[in-house]
Amino acid sequence: MMKKIGCFLLTVCVMLSVPSVAFAHPGRLDANGGHYNRKTGTYHYHRGTGSSSTSSWAGSSSSTSNSGYYNKWVCKNGKWYHYNSSGSKDSGWLQDAGHYYYLDSSGQMKKGWYFDQYWYYLDNSGRMLTEWQFIGDSWYYLGSDGAMVKGWKKIDGLWYYFDSKGKMARGWKKIGGDWYYFSQKGVMQTGTHTINSVAYTFDSHGKLTA
Repeated sequence: MMKKIGCFLLTVCVMLSVPSVAFAHPGRLDANGGHYNRKTGTYHYHRGTGSSSTSSWAGSSSSTSNSGYYNKWVCKNGKWYHYNSSGSKDSGWLQDAGHYYYLDSSGQMKKGWYFDQYWYYLDNSGRMLTEWQFIGDSWYYLGSDGAMVKGWKKIDGLWYYFDSKGKMARGWKKIGGDWYYFSQKGVMQTGTHTINSVAYTFDSHGKLTA
């Protein structure tokens, strides 16, 4: 009887000495500081890794693709991608270091003109541009939100006109049945001006009157 009691107590002591955390998250840590939870099928991080990791954090990601990149830009075959803190590619609009970028559905960074309800222009580094920009052979004005301006726009107290493609008007322009004249810098003219040796008069709204 004493032997049975002794064996029972020994078994209880062994069970109590086994750390409970061993059963919480099955699987060893990999090189990225995490592992797959075989019970839930998710990838679990115990520590952040990578030279661009902004913090040492612990969390869960439902993504099963472990890229090994965290919070950083990566160039693959000449194309740029941005990976977030979960190691997945970002897509859509991204704000980074005070600049906006657009990443398509595959995560690839866009350049040049891009349409998303409005037209935007992204330079060769992918940054969204704003305000005055000379692109191709024309001047454009991109709002503070990056959207290309069309039609009339008052900038620094002066009036400009941008056609349906966003190009700034210069010279003669017929708008809504009325004639206007814009300087080579695109400024709408008022008052009397001599153009090609002929005097023309424009009212306060820029419309040709005589």
